[in-house]
Amino acid sequence: MPESVIVIGSGLGGLLSGLLLARRGMDVTVLEQSRNIGGCLQSFRRKSHIFETGLHFVGGLGEGGRIRERFEEWGLMDLPWEALEGEEVVIGEDSFFLPSGYAACKEALASYFPADADVAAACLDDIAEVSNRSGADFVHTLELPALQFLRSRIGNPLLLKVISGTSFKMELDADRLPLGIFARIFDLSMRSLHRLRGGGSLLAEALASQIRELGGRILTGRKVVALDISEGRVHSVRTSDAMSYPADIVVSDVHPSVLVEMAGEGMRRSYRQRVAELKNTAGIFTANIALSDDAPSLPKRSLYVHTSSADLWRPRTDVTESVCVSFGDRSVDLMTRCISGNRDHIASECIDLVSRRLPWLKSCVEDVYTSTPDTYFRYTGTPGGSAYGILKDCNDIMRTMLSSRTPVSNLFLAGQNVGIHGIAGVTESTCYTVSQIENQLGI
Repeated sequence: MPESVIVIGSGLGGLLSGLLLARRGMDVTVLEQSRNIGGCLQSFRRKSHIFETGLHFVGGLGEGGRIRERFEEWGLMDLPWEALEGEEVVIGEDSFFLPSGYAACKEALASYFPADADVAAACLDDIAEVSNRSGADFVHTLELPALQFLRSRIGNPLLLKVISGTSFKMELDADRLPLGIFARIFDLSMRSLHRLRGGGSLLAEALASQIRELGGRILTGRKVVALDISEGRVHSVRTSDAMSYPADIVVSDVHPSVLVEMAGEGMRRSYRQRVAELKNTAGIFTANIALSDDAPSLPKRSLYVHTSSADLWRPRTDVTESVCVSFGDRSVDLMTRCISGNRDHIASECIDLVSRRLPWLKSCVEDVYTSTPDTYFRYTGTPGGSAYGILKDCNDIMRTMLSSRTPVSNLFLAGQNVGIHGIAGVTESTCYTVSQIENQLGI
């Protein structure tokens, strides 16, 4: 009999775990509490427009990229990926376009900062070198603050803002963001950026389809409420509809704080307390804007707009100072760190700030749909609607960076709370999770 695997949650980590374990001949069942699969991969339609929940762009899919070979192996590069030109950073009235590829980016920075050309090039080389480290050498970089590293290399405050200004893909924190996480995510997007035309749900469905083809099951509307644990093992998983699913292996793609509630007294108390004390990154406010037919052609790039006074590493929470812009086919997503105020007011602030760079935007707005961390929570079940999951703290990295293993011998973690968040980070950590399961089973 093949080993039975229960996967809790159908985000990227859950679906990918399910696929890889099904490919190894295991009997996989994915349990998803929502009606729709995908977690942060979900996209949604309003009238004729498709909007993203979390998959706005992906780094690491270019030739030689960190996850390109794996996506090719799994048939995921057959999806309608579109390469982006690069990233644009706006600081006040000044705009800086950073094309994909280190050589092109160095050349662009040299044109913007001729007196600091060598400094910028050396800093980019250092970031790439940190990102390429592995094993203990990379772990060491997780114990160093990213901002301290950048300040030790860059004296020009504007240049520092430009290099920091593309990093809405993570939560910048002056005192806690680990250098390794900053470097890895910066490096991925510097080398290549892609977006998925048609929405992130295509990626979720591609993974789910393969699981089903291999005999696996994906059951929606099945909220896991308890794990039956004894003698240090999970024996079955119970759902809110009073169903029980026996399991040899359980992989959790839900937030660890939710998982320990399911486990209850079956989980070691010290582990439950550790998870309860972990902080989460902030949530995101998004204004999904449907554009009218007379909107101009949209650029193939990501755009980050900041006020001249914005402190990117210590952002305010009472006013909109930074907005990340993601372009769709006939839509624009404006994302900012969630601040106080009503939805319409925050959306208006986002549109006003971005209109400094895109003066046509206001006249081309057809509809605006807003989401808050509460909305995100309903999609993903992540406490507080946290955008990037658990906050990894360089001052206490061993406590805040969770392993894929848990104190329960056959219970494993997957998803953005293990290792580095983002598509590439979750892909790599999930492959590691699966290797840990294989080692335990002697495969």
